[in-house]
Amino acid sequence: MPRPYSDYGRFAKYRIDESYPPAVGAYVDWLIHQSGWAVEEDGEFTAIRPRHIGILFRRFRNFGADVTRAYVRALENRRIPHMLVGGSSFHECEEVIALRNALAAVEWPDDELSVFATLRGPFFALSDEALLLFRQIVDNGDGTLKTRRLNPLRPVDRPALPPIALDVADALELLRHLHIGRNHRPIAQSITMFLDAVRVHAGIALWPTGEQALANTQRLTWRANSSAVPPPSGPSSTSLRSMPSAAKRMKRRLSRKGPRVCG
Repeated sequence: MPRPYSDYGRFAKYRIDESYPPAVGAYVDWLIHQSGWAVEEDGEFTAIRPRHIGILFRRFRNFGADVTRAYVRALENRRIPHMLVGGSSFHECEEVIALRNALAAVEWPDDELSVFATLRGPFFALSDEALLLFRQIVDNGDGTLKTRRLNPLRPVDRPALPPIALDVADALELLRHLHIGRNHRPIAQSITMFLDAVRVHAGIALWPTGEQALANTQRLTWRANSSAVPPPSGPSSTSLRSMPSAAKRMKRRLSRKGPRVCG
């Protein structure tokens, strides 16, 4: 352990717990780039790769804190490809939260909080100025200030909007289009249509942890596609309504389960 001592020069368990994630990240980085070790794969020896390494956790939470988050950050800081199976860190990633908000806005367009979170989030990244100018309108009759709701289903007078607010109208039009046909196509197709429309793949790729963020969005799409397959005990799910709620239930359930692999 690099820093097992407290400020008073004694061994401290909390210091050891704080030192574990950076030490594990450094060790994994050494294994991949400097160790020169090889593993047997398909009958042949090959250089060790991130997919050959797995990290086991006894638990996911400790006194309410997420145990896996520090390890995920350590791997991200060293740009080591990884995938977290289980745990709540996946559901606390920015791209997963943003996509969950977008699904809620598509399913419930009258939920202004979800619509605002989607428009202000990383996928649309609309400014506060654009959102404010869209919401506030001046009545030419008496000069009073009125408020326009962020509802994709409400008609918008585009000629009356200032140029900076036209992007808000375009974003609401996209949400309206996805909402109208949401029950006539698979959930995964609706998610893919949204991601393609806002060019998420090109934008997320420029993030510091773009590869992992793209993998997280693809993982959520895969889960949506799996939910569309009819299980043996019941019908399949074709409505977006189940996705945001299912993601929240999955986050709570995974935080109580046993060990999983992050590798």
